[in-house]
Amino acid sequence: MTWRYAVYCRAEKETVMEFSVDSDNNVPFDDLKCIAYDVLRDPNMRHEISPFLVGPDGNSKKIAVPFLEPLVAQEPFCVLLKCHLPGCMKTGLEYYTSTLSLGQDNVRRSVVRLLFVGRQPEWLRVYECDLSGNATLLKDLKPTRESKELSQYLDIAEGVAAQSARIYLFWRPQLPPRI
Repeated sequence: MTWRYAVYCRAEKETVMEFSVDSDNNVPFDDLKCIAYDVLRDPNMRHEISPFLVGPDGNSKKIAVPFLEPLVAQEPFCVLLKCHLPGCMKTGLEYYTSTLSLGQDNVRRSVVRLLFVGRQPEWLRVYECDLSGNATLLKDLKPTRESKELSQYLDIAEGVAAQSARIYLFWRPQLPPRI
């Protein structure tokens, strides 16, 4: 999974950005192999940032990404976080949720990239969930790149509510048994 957020700092000073990673099976934090970048300060992404776990290591975990330098109020920033979620995307009906919980009204641009190794989903739908928990179908997502080994889906959204969730619901058929 890859997250990339470009927003403005709303606090007087900020040293980290926090992400939530949720999975129906407990992938230990070390197995996520997370790596992050402070893209505005390091546009060529030469300085890898090691995120750290905040709180317990369970099905739902909070991950903090430290900035290369502290931010001040109204300063723009862009953070890229990559994590592996081995074994969490199974066959049948599955989902992935991307949540935002930022102290501002909107996020200028949000990009979620989903990579499927092996068989790609027969379909993938994007829903948006408001603060009351009501889900609305936004679109069917088509692959942007596909081969026998890998398929990629990109959800690019402009002006997303900073307190929201997107749900990626998909169906992956089982592989036929080997003979």
